[in-house]
Parts: sequence; structure tokens; C-alpha cells
Amino acid sequence: NKTDNTNISLIYATHGPQASGVLNLVLRENLPVPKLPTDVIVQVEAATVSLQDCIIRRGVWHQKVPLPATPGFDVVGTIIQVGEEVPDVSPFKVGDRVAALVRTGGNARYINIASSSLVKVPDGIDTAQAVCVVSTYMTAFQALDLARGSSEKESSLEGKKILVTGGNGPVGRAVIQLARLMKADAVYATAYGRDHSDLETMGAVALPFASEEWLPKVQGRMDAVIDGVCVDNYVSSHAALNAQGQLICIGMTSLLYSKGSVVMCGLPASARWASIKSKCFMSRTTTYELWDSFCQEPELFKSDLEYLFGLVKARTIKPAVSKLIALSEVADAQDRIESGTSPPGGQIVCLPWKKFVYVTSKKHKTDTESVVTPKY
Repeated sequence: NKTDNTNISLIYATHGPQASGVLNLVLRENLPVPKLPTDVIVQVEAATVSLQDCIIRRGVWHQKVPLPATPGFDVVGTIIQVGEEVPDVSPFKVGDRVAALVRTGGNARYINIASSSLVKVPDGIDTAQAVCVVSTYMTAFQALDLARGSSEKESSLEGKKILVTGGNGPVGRAVIQLARLMKADAVYATAYGRDHSDLETMGAVALPFASEEWLPKVQGRMDAVIDGVCVDNYVSSHAALNAQGQLICIGMTSLLYSKGSVVMCGLPASARWASIKSKCFMSRTTTYELWDSFCQEPELFKSDLEYLFGLVKARTIKPAVSKLIALSEVADAQDRIESGTSPPGGQIVCLPWKKFVYVTSKKHKTDTESVVTPKY
């Protein structure tokens, strides 16, 4: 038996519907080195565990991700090694505390990251709150930028009514918090009844989850709808808009988890059709995806992230963390996210150096790697 103190990653070699069936903890004897001269090695302090990770692991994300892969869409950590060209192209150095959007790789003790992707984390920010900002709050913030029609950081939503579907989820809660900060007249949030009191405490107008129940209450009144659920191909969300309103589509979880759907180009056919419809046939509709936005406008992403870190440092916003977990708990956390039984009230955060007891066995592909089995 050992208490973990070295290079451990969570890895899946095949896609699968259940995290506990495909995720394995792997211990490597050696520490990583930068893959490219402009890369850095970061010792990971925190990474979120999210529905996005689950969608990628299932193989129903809109992009193909090479396998084997490590879950974890974002990281906060400390640089421990830099490539030989980093001093020439980047201000970052060993010892800097940084954050990055990485798509995969966050649920590990160490990660290789391009120095061009890094943003410095200000002193005094809680690590778990900082990592919630990188993907969760960034998705909400940039979606609200589309609702505002401006990427100016200080522009407001004054006079506007905002609706977010799935308001009980981490992104939905971030939308509520940021929209209120931007002085929206009202923020409406759909959710199951058990979450209504919590959302109302945050300042939202809580609505039922089912579209046939919430649409009559808001039809034709919303200045912007942010929809990550897509319960009916965005039809109800579009119907909620007023004459100048904007629909921002940030996901389609209801379709990605529909049973028996034919797969088309990696996505269920229903999800593929909803995506095409929203992009090509629906007026006043914009599709937003965090990773695509980062790849297309990395400097805007980094500027927005610095701004959000400033809000956290000033205690203007406070990202909610529902649970802090070890690497050994990530598979169970993913399964709970997908079954709807994860802890309410915020984002699950993995702390890769949180201790857990394990045994090792040489069942992996090389002599320098071992499978790690937690002992409970």
C-alpha cells in the first residue's frame, strides 16, 4: 500500500457510456518534459470535473479527440519546467501560478501546455475558485457578451431580460451571477423544483424545467435566451424571444443523452440536426462553443479570463464549489453528473494532489507505467 506522492494521471483508451468502466488511474515513474521548445510543464493544483468531460469521454463531442485521453477541460497550477525557447516568446517562468483551457489533460498531476495558452493567476485567489472561472464562468461571460452585443468588459445588460435554461447547473449559476452583475433587469432560470429556492436566493426568477410549463410565462418577452439544454431543438427558447431578442445556443445536453439515436459524424443525428438548424435556419440565433471560441480568438479569451480573475480577486463574484475531490473520485463524480445525483450548488473540482491510498500493478503498456487501484 502507498500514499500517493508522484506522477498519476487519469486515462481512458476507449470511449464509453460509464466513466467507471473506462477510466483508469496510471502511475508513471518519470516526470514529463516539454514536448516543444515553447511548451511548459505545469504541476496541476486544480481542474474541474464537468459534463463537458463526460461528453468527450462518451465520444459524442463535436470534435474527435485522440485516444488515449485524460479528462479535465481546464487547469490551474504552477510551472515547474519551461522549454528552451519559452524565455524568448513568453513572459512565463518557473514558479508562476497559471491557468489554461486545455480541452483534455486536467485530471492529472502534471500537464504539458503551450506557453501561448497561459494566463497568470493573481495572488490571493483560491485555487478551486480560480479553475471554475477558466471554463464555467468564461462560457457564461462570453455568452452574455453575445447577449449584450459587445465584448467591452464594462458594458451592461441594463433594461434587458435574460433567460437561461438549466439554471441549476454550474454554467447556469454563473450566467445568473454575471447577468445580475451586468445589471440585467431580470434573470429567469429553468430548473427542477428542488433547485428553485436556491436560484431565487441568487436573485433569479425560477421557472419549471419543462418547456411546456415555462414558455407560457415568458413567451415573446426575453431579450436574450442562453440555452445549453435544447429540449425541443431550441424551438421554445426561440419563441421566448421578443422581436429583437437573441438566442445563444451553448449546448444540447438533452439530445446528446437521448437513447437510441442514430450517430452521424460523431453526434447523435438529432443533435446534428439541431446544430444545423440553429446555425442555418433560425433567425437571431448564435451558436457558441468555448473551445472553438478559444481557438478562434485566443487573445480575447485570455483578456476575458484576466478580467474575470480580477472580479474574483475583488470578491465581486464568488464561484461556488460543490465538492473537492481526489483523482480517485473522478470516475464516480462523472457518473453522478450524468445520472443527476452530483452535489448541488456549484462546480466539482478535482485536486490532483489530494491524498488517497492505493496499490499498483504492472498491467499497463510499458515498464514505466503501472495501473493504480484506490483502496477504500
